[in-house]
Formats: sequence, structure tokens, C-alpha cells
Amino acid sequence: MRLLKVLFFGVAALLVAAIGTAFFLPAQVATERSIVIDRAPSMVHAVVDSFALFNRWSPWAELDPNTRYTFEGPERGVGASMSWASDDPSVGSGTQTITASTPGERVETALDFGDFGTSRAVLSIAPEGEGSKVTWRFETELPITFDGKFFFGVLGRWFGLTMAEAIGRDYDKGLGKLKALLEGMPRADIAGLEAVVLDVAAQPAYVVPGLSSGTDSASSSPVLGAAYGEIVALAQASNIKLAGPPYTVIRGHSGDQWQYDAGIPVDRNDVPPTGRITATRTHAGKVVDFRHLGAYDTLDATHAKAEAWLATRGLTAGEPRMEIYVSDPVSTPAAEVVTLVRIPVR
Repeated sequence: MRLLKVLFFGVAALLVAAIGTAFFLPAQVATERSIVIDRAPSMVHAVVDSFALFNRWSPWAELDPNTRYTFEGPERGVGASMSWASDDPSVGSGTQTITASTPGERVETALDFGDFGTSRAVLSIAPEGEGSKVTWRFETELPITFDGKFFFGVLGRWFGLTMAEAIGRDYDKGLGKLKALLEGMPRADIAGLEAVVLDVAAQPAYVVPGLSSGTDSASSSPVLGAAYGEIVALAQASNIKLAGPPYTVIRGHSGDQWQYDAGIPVDRNDVPPTGRITATRTHAGKVVDFRHLGAYDTLDATHAKAEAWLATRGLTAGEPRMEIYVSDPVSTPAAEVVTLVRIPVR
């Protein structure tokens, strides 16, 4: 009996000492890690400002492939939220929500681990040569409160002694995966690129298919002008109304030549076509329209930015790709000409 009493009081003394010492342990934990990624800040921000690709670079996603995820709020930016639940204690459950976002510079996230408290994470992005220096910082408070969470608070103080090192290792791993993900995407600075995701319906149209010319406007303009002239003539002769701006459907590139169909949407295409003209319908489905402002000869830059933009959203480009010529190039200054690059996505 005496031995049991000694053991009891010994354990009790250790417990009291552990609780008492906890009050003198650090009440905050903070750690950060950095990496240089060979992509523009605009691309980095586009990836980390959403949870759409988070599990492709998260250091924790592979710990339990059976983790259950739910998403709420907007797809990206402030209010975007992801919750997870796992039976694996090393993953547990919780929620993270984007609370602040500055394009190309910073994304702040609030983390809620339930009984295990809350934390704050900040991803900061700064230009570094032609790439970006990305810094991932973790901050958490370790309060001891005199309520039902008292022992969680005590344990938290003790776990806090190793938390910074453990989180740091995870952040190093996550940043490495983020670097690999981004550097596997097309390179472009997508800052300021205007993009709209739409679900478009098919429209009747007439096209002149199988055209080819150089990629410069001096070479393509006469070819397109002749094709559109034929379609307009058919429409006028048949009392058909034009129902949208002219467009091209891009069929391919070969060196400095490109192949395309030239078309115009109409209110009806039930009149038998003449000459080179074919009756058709425009593409229907989910698309992204990218707004290009300026001369046609600079459209290649917008196409390249579009590829990078789609990659940062986890979208796969489909076919056919279109250019829609919103502005009349005859009456509009070259710097103000608006063209839409339309890309089907899935």
C-alpha cells in the first residue's frame, strides 16, 4: 500500500510540475520557410489564392488518401474555404479559410483545428529576378484557459516546443511541391489578364473553311476580308441578319502559317450556301474568353498568357479555339481594338 501511495503522489507531483511549468513555456509559435520559384508572382498568386490545386502541393495530402474534403464559399480569394476530415490522427480534421488576398503579393489563411485551437498562415510573394520568392509563415497562440479546454492548453504549450520544427519541415516539403507544380506550367505573366468563364450556346453561322495565311495581319487580313465579304453578301441577298462579330476557328499552325475557318454568326442559316461557304453552328459548352486589347499582331502573347492562366486554375484546354473580332479594325485605332480569345475547357 505504501508503495502505491508513493507512486500516486509521485505521479501527482509530476503532473502538477508539468502543469505549472506549462505556464512558463512560450505562449506563441511562429515559423517560416522560403523558396524561389521560376514563375511570375501573378502565376504563384493564382495557384495559392484558391484551394482548387491545394492538394497537388500540400505537404499533408498524401498522408491519408481517404481524407474527405468539402469546399465552401467562392472558388478563390477572400471567403474561399476548405474543410478536411480524416480518421488518421496525423491528419485529423479542420477548416482553412482565406481571409485576405493581395494579387501577386500575399494570401492569408485562418486555420481552425477545433479543440486544438486556431492558427494563421501567410504566403508572401515577392519578385526575384524573373521569378518569385515565396515565403510561407505559420503563427499560432497557445493559451491556457480555465475551462473545459484547460488540459488542451497545457498539452499545447508542451507540444509547442517541437511544433515550429515540425511545421517547418512540412512547409519546406509543401513549398518544394509548389515549385515543381508551377514550374511544370507554361511561363507567362498573367497579371491584368481579363478572363471570363462562360457556358455558351451554339449559334447558327456561315463559315468559309480551310483557309491559310501567314500569322501576321498583313498576310491574313486580305484572306479574312474576302471570306467575310462572301458571307455578308450571302446574308444580304437572303435577308439574313448577322448575329455577332466575325470570328476564326483555329485549325492549326505550321511554321509561320496558320490554318483556320472564317465565320460569322447569323440569325438563321437555312439558305443553301454558295461558293466556298458552309452552314454550321458555333461551339457550345464551357469556355473561357480572354480579352485582348491592341493590334492583331500581338495576339500570340494573349494566347500564351491564356495557356498559363488555365494551368493555374487546373483547367484543360479543348478544341476548337476561336478568335472573335469584337472591334471594327477600320474605324478603331489599333491600340483600342478588342479581340476575344475563346478556349473551350474541361
